[in-house]
Amino acid sequence: MSRALGPALLLLALLGGCSVYPTAEQTPRSGTTLKVVETCSLQRWLAMQEEVAAMTSEQASAALAGVDPLAGSADLFYYGLLKQQLQFYEAWAEARDTFRALQEEAGLTLEQRQMAALLEAYNQRRINWYQRYSELQQQYDSMEQALADAEQEKALLQQKIQALTDLEAVISDRKEQ
Repeated sequence: MSRALGPALLLLALLGGCSVYPTAEQTPRSGTTLKVVETCSLQRWLAMQEEVAAMTSEQASAALAGVDPLAGSADLFYYGLLKQQLQFYEAWAEARDTFRALQEEAGLTLEQRQMAALLEAYNQRRINWYQRYSELQQQYDSMEQALADAEQEKALLQQKIQALTDLEAVISDRKEQ
């Protein structure tokens, strides 16, 4: 990850923590069971990010087979991280879209939303870089082709000049005879 993302993630890690939120359906007096929704902590997300960052592209691709992004926000986050680890454009676009969708998930803390926004922006920058690189590569290729064409034309002109010089020499020799 870029240098700017590291301190931001560290700050998010310091701010985050496990949170347990009771639902509105709680009625302890009526004898029903207490229903609690646990939110995946930011520390867990950071641990997942470290784990995925250590993976090779092949390992991330293999791990993708076992992930269901629809299972929950933690799985969606993990899916986005794995896609981000792959080294091709389409995967980065999917990762960006995944982190964008993750920001809309209910039950996330502010820190988790901010982390998803940072990762979305990171992947967007990678996409922009790749597009710019591709444009520059095309320009380079076309300039290389133009250079090769110019060198070929130069060689052809040199051959014509040499032929004219030889012809002048032959004409000059015949006039002298």
